[in-house]
Amino acid sequence: MNAKCLVTLILLLSMMFLPLVSEGITVHYPEGFNIVNIVNDVDTAVVGKVIKKVYVFRDNVVPKYTTDITVEVEELIKGKPNVGENEIRFMILGGRGVDPETGEDLICDVSDMPEFRMGERALLFLGKSDDEVRRGIHTGLYLFAGLYGKREIVNNKVWIPYTFQKLVVDNYDGVESSKIIDMYRTVELPLDVVIKIAKASIIDADALKELEGQVADVAKRTDFGTAPIIDSGLLKQLQTKADEVLIKEVDDEQ
Repeated sequence: MNAKCLVTLILLLSMMFLPLVSEGITVHYPEGFNIVNIVNDVDTAVVGKVIKKVYVFRDNVVPKYTTDITVEVEELIKGKPNVGENEIRFMILGGRGVDPETGEDLICDVSDMPEFRMGERALLFLGKSDDEVRRGIHTGLYLFAGLYGKREIVNNKVWIPYTFQKLVVDNYDGVESSKIIDMYRTVELPLDVVIKIAKASIIDADALKELEGQVADVAKRTDFGTAPIIDSGLLKQLQTKADEVLIKEVDDEQ
């Protein structure tokens, strides 16, 4: 017999980020979500392939049904492998396995946790915590902002969240009021451009902030329900600026 569990989880991450669960209103984040800010706020960022999934029952986490994910590193953007020379391993909540208390097959779905498929490639953003009970497993690595810690790679492109501010008007009980709220859209970008921006932002975050702001502006101007499209000119500017930062770093080291 199969048993099911469904856990609705509000993740309290050490950096005070909450998961972005859908296109629309997001939590307040002073700097705004974009590649530069995310990469500079996480411990580890990699492109890799899922090579192992192991269901683990743990008494010291809630829920106690967990899965260990092992990823073979294809491109190391920030941080270092925590398993051998080229692998990282981290825990996610939920999973599919055998409940040791009942002996039943268990499927445990946890909100704000992405799914991982064997062999898939993904861009991963991983935070780090020193909390030995909740985050001490596998050197404390955990998915940044839940679902947004994993960016699936499709045709060498990834969707990145961008935050912007928008003026909205409420009409509650006949009283009209306006306020500025933080919203976000996900923007599809070429993986190679994202990697270059990420690596360059670690060296000089300020160099790319203006162009990242232009991407956020495109997301802001795009009607909801329609995918933002970044034109080739802006993509070229992003890549050129990132290349300038990376080349300068190499020259400075020589």
